[in-house]
Amino acid sequence: MKVSRRRFVSNSSLILSLFLIAANELKIGTNAARGASPDLKDRASMKKVIIVGAGMAGLAAARTLHDSGAVEVLLLEARDRIGGRICTERQKLCVPVDLGASWIHGRGKNPIYEFALAHNIELKQTDNRMQPATYASDGCRLSEEQRDALDRRFRGIIDAVYELQERREKDAPASVRAAFQKIMQEQKVLAHELENINHLIAAEVENDYATTVEDLSFQNWDQLRWFKGGDFLIPQGYDQLINLLADGLSIKLNAVISSISYADLGVKIGTVGGGMFDADAVIVTLPLGVLQSKKVSFSPELPLRKLEALQSLKMGTFDKVYLKFDHVFWTEDATWIEYVSQPPQLWSMFFNLHKALNEPILVALNTGEAALRLESASDAEIISRALLVLRKLYGSDIPEPLAWEITRWSKDPFSCGAYSHIPVGGNARALDVLGEPVGNSLFFAGEATSSKDYASVHAAFLSGLRAANALLRI
Repeated sequence: MKVSRRRFVSNSSLILSLFLIAANELKIGTNAARGASPDLKDRASMKKVIIVGAGMAGLAAARTLHDSGAVEVLLLEARDRIGGRICTERQKLCVPVDLGASWIHGRGKNPIYEFALAHNIELKQTDNRMQPATYASDGCRLSEEQRDALDRRFRGIIDAVYELQERREKDAPASVRAAFQKIMQEQKVLAHELENINHLIAAEVENDYATTVEDLSFQNWDQLRWFKGGDFLIPQGYDQLINLLADGLSIKLNAVISSISYADLGVKIGTVGGGMFDADAVIVTLPLGVLQSKKVSFSPELPLRKLEALQSLKMGTFDKVYLKFDHVFWTEDATWIEYVSQPPQLWSMFFNLHKALNEPILVALNTGEAALRLESASDAEIISRALLVLRKLYGSDIPEPLAWEITRWSKDPFSCGAYSHIPVGGNARALDVLGEPVGNSLFFAGEATSSKDYASVHAAFLSGLRAANALLRI
């Protein structure tokens, strides 16, 4: 869907648009956005802010601070590119494909959706799953009547699971898996139904949270603020938004942070190469997995409540296998191709990218512990496993792929996973604690720093604006 709007062409109007988009969420005014850049005589007294990480959260914060005219901003990015877990690959498949974040989730009041429309970026809605092509474990496709019956059965189960959650009983199940088991027992799910029901649990729950239902906290599950209006793909790449935000900012790439020393009088940032950077304040946007890895040391040590919050959350695994063929041999009119696989987290979902890009590309989505184990396999082995499934569905004569791209986000040292979730025993409050500043010089942002919004691009974006706004108030 494309909406004709005036394209913002200057940095000042760009940040003004961001402020207006998020004002209701963050109570941000526009005075800072209208501020003029300081003249030369004022630059000596300007405050300097370092932002660690040039992903969506870091860029949103940097854009806000830079265009306020109140501070000097430097972004330090460990990778040789900007974007973080937003990564658009344009070479291997000869078309833009997003290896990390791919979708804008919802249109109603979603700042990422509004930002894309404001800059005339093409969007395509892709969440029409009313009639996906669903294949049973034996490779036979379910008829429309069979798929409808399965969907009705699953809707009855998951609605009862939600009702159980709302009651908040003292002896409520600890995990989402236990809750489903309780309801399925009450609704007398038969053995021959279980395989298909577990498939839909993987497709509709585990894919969203990048982990298994055994690992998800039942009381904290699905308590996010979801924007209404479906999911949208960006055919020409998510990096279009990243590049707009980064325009004109001061960014140092290949700067791998090793230490952060902070006090009310300022901060010192140390790098693996031995370089040091001084500033008045720092906004840390490192992913949850990197913070948990302790690859970056803090001096003094972070407060105990923040350390406990780090220990009570987890990063999930969500990987993609892009396969480009010489022609479309699959169910061309289906956006999603489902396979009742074992285990359900592997090869259960294929996204038909042909409908969005008019290219013969399939994308397999793998999640959870099974996907984590798969990351240790070679490209050749992973492709072989994917083709075994596709040949079971579409025949042994389907071709080898012409090109491919495989993600391994949990093995990426600068992300250590896909995105955050609240595990059994965890608490949503931990996300808010992670987002709290420490004193007047150490601030935090990122998708894992708010219990209202996490595990999404818009969560990272809003957290960056929140941190920048808090710093400007000081």
